[in-house]
Amino acid sequence: MLEAASGIEAASNKQRADTVDLSDSDLQIDISDALSEKEKVKFTVHTKTKLPAFQESEFNVSRQHEEFIWLHDRFNENEEYAGLIIPPAPPRPDFDSSRAKLQKLSDSESILTKEEYDKMKQELEAEYLAMFKKTVSMHEVFLQRLAAHPILRSDNNFRVFLEYKEDLSVRGKNAKEQISGFFKTLTKTADEVLLANQKENDEFFERQKQFLLTYNTKIKDATNAADKSTRAHKTVADTYIKLSSGFNTLATSDKTDLSRYLLLVADLFEKARKLESRVQSDLDLKLSDTLRYYLRDSKAALDLMYRRSRCLADFETANKNLDRARAKNKEVQQAETAQQSIKQKFETISEKAKDELNDFKTRRVQMFRKNLIELTELQIKHAKDEERLKLFKNWLHEHNVIWDKVDIRPSILYKGFSVYSTSSQELPNIQIPTTLLMSNQSAKDSSTFVLPTFDILDQTDQHIDRETLILSLFLLHERSKGVQSHWYPYIQLLPNTFTTPLFHKENYVENTSVFYLTETMRQSMSEVWDLIDSSTFQLEDFLWAYTAITSRAFNLTELGTTLIPLADLANHVSFAHEANLYSMGINKETDRFVLKATDKKILDGEELCLKYNNELANWQLLLYYGFAIENNPCDSVLLELKMDSNDTYEMEIKKMLLLNLSEDLCLEHELKIIENEPIISENLLGTLRLIVMSNEELEQFNISNLNELLLSMVSVDNERRVLNKLSVSLNELKDVSYTTTLEENLNRFQSNELNDDERYSLIYLIGQKQILDNAQRWIGNALSQLK
Repeated sequence: MLEAASGIEAASNKQRADTVDLSDSDLQIDISDALSEKEKVKFTVHTKTKLPAFQESEFNVSRQHEEFIWLHDRFNENEEYAGLIIPPAPPRPDFDSSRAKLQKLSDSESILTKEEYDKMKQELEAEYLAMFKKTVSMHEVFLQRLAAHPILRSDNNFRVFLEYKEDLSVRGKNAKEQISGFFKTLTKTADEVLLANQKENDEFFERQKQFLLTYNTKIKDATNAADKSTRAHKTVADTYIKLSSGFNTLATSDKTDLSRYLLLVADLFEKARKLESRVQSDLDLKLSDTLRYYLRDSKAALDLMYRRSRCLADFETANKNLDRARAKNKEVQQAETAQQSIKQKFETISEKAKDELNDFKTRRVQMFRKNLIELTELQIKHAKDEERLKLFKNWLHEHNVIWDKVDIRPSILYKGFSVYSTSSQELPNIQIPTTLLMSNQSAKDSSTFVLPTFDILDQTDQHIDRETLILSLFLLHERSKGVQSHWYPYIQLLPNTFTTPLFHKENYVENTSVFYLTETMRQSMSEVWDLIDSSTFQLEDFLWAYTAITSRAFNLTELGTTLIPLADLANHVSFAHEANLYSMGINKETDRFVLKATDKKILDGEELCLKYNNELANWQLLLYYGFAIENNPCDSVLLELKMDSNDTYEMEIKKMLLLNLSEDLCLEHELKIIENEPIISENLLGTLRLIVMSNEELEQFNISNLNELLLSMVSVDNERRVLNKLSVSLNELKDVSYTTTLEENLNRFQSNELNDDERYSLIYLIGQKQILDNAQRWIGNALSQLK
């Protein structure tokens, strides 16, 4: 039985439809989390501010949709804001249609094939999630528009909405209020029709009125047309699912030669489905959402024009009343006061309205331009990606690469491409001829590539190993040949840039070990490049090739450091039991590099992943591969202990003991997260026990019994000094390495404005700070036990 995704869902890493410019450093608001329950959605509103009107600089509150509507109504009903465009209220969360579709699909499960059912279920769940994210986005945009407005941001109700920790106890309208609201709407509609024909003496407002009336009608038609187009793409995609499933069923039942062609046709419709789904998603995100938002925003601008026209009508009535009072010479003072009051109100509304309408025009043009450009760029990018991928796949087929039950698709989690399973019944099988592998042997066999001299190799040995240097230079050489290169289809599929810190435009890793390791790496590669002294390529080209090798190459027994097309599209997982592929190396009989499926159950559409040779911490993943893993169980913090700089006899003895011992006692350590083990290792404690020893304690130890430091404490007093020194060292590391707090990182991680460089850097920083906090808690517990 299919269950609608109604339980509780978290909306994080949200994809936003940018419809307005919302940049403001004094008051920043975002919805950091949203939980969808059966009947309601709870939004966590996160505020960060420098404004003195707020009691705190950073805080969170939980709000429901009705409270957003309450806030919008307070602005609309406040006559002080009659001359302002009130940002449109966010739409009510409506998941009933998606849930109904899911229920309908569930009822049809018995008449659908499993493959057809799974794909349609996946499509509907994606539609539900997209609608959920869009709802969250519109509520966030509403608050950010208010925060960016110089007047509305200071409203007392807005501050209450953002700061008050409890529910606002907002009730829905009762029947009487709903009927009253209905008649108000009818009256307003009738007034709008009458006032639309009202003579306007101000040319600016006359032009604006005519423009907004026409614009609102046109954008409504455009929104309906865009929605119709996206629905058509969705319908076509759903139809392709049935066609693909039908041909797959025929191919399975028909065991003749025809089945091969039926499978090809099924694959064709599956690819067409993905194309239609992607086009629908792009249009919905960048076009339909923009049109729909500005349809509502233009209606808000028309409401402003209505309020001004209503005030103008009242002003004209006041003028007539004043003329009659003067003619009768009765209640002239009262009529003049009323006329002056309404005149001042009208002039105030008109003055503010001019600024608001001009701002509306500027904002509208900028954001339409931005989103249409982004839509075009998305379409161009997808078209280029399709062409690049097609060229690469044809190259694989031409060279008889075996990649059964495997497809190459744009990666879900990362930029670029990844490999995915195409079957739940049959296992993937990848076999790549060695003629497609790029290694040092390829460089030596090339008739056009000149190997670096032994003198250069000797001089660069301290910075880079010879295999990596030769392969980096050979990759650059082949790239420069363009389509003439044997590896051109592979090279053109490689990313143009990487997310390793070497390529970051800004310093996202603060003053951590990754920052200094990156700077050391850059300096080393610069020295290597100076020795190469190439007139053809630049340092940035060499860094690109070097990173391509270090992040993608395999280390083969037969060939050493090797780039393996197709195999290098398989991403990394942390543990062996999570991997669904493993390397068998080169099969000498077939002369092919082989990737086989593990014992793990593999589903259709599942990404195919390898486990790297070592269990890598986030600092290693970020530095060498350009990504980090949330809650990485292999994560660690690099810690370098320092000994006192004085040259006393006792200190020299300690240094001598450290230098002559095994690697168990040393100055460089890692604080690791290892299940069922303390975060502070015995090796680290043993080293510290030696470093903080008093002269009397030192006399008890020599090389023969020093390993006892790993097993037990020297004394309670020594252990206390150990823990205090470690605590001080960790605090110093934290103060020197980080310019932000853990809380700031966690809040920033919820932002929708993150690029991959910053997102992976934040994952790394958050992990480092959590490890340090856990270590301090461990130290605190250990100290309390000593007491």
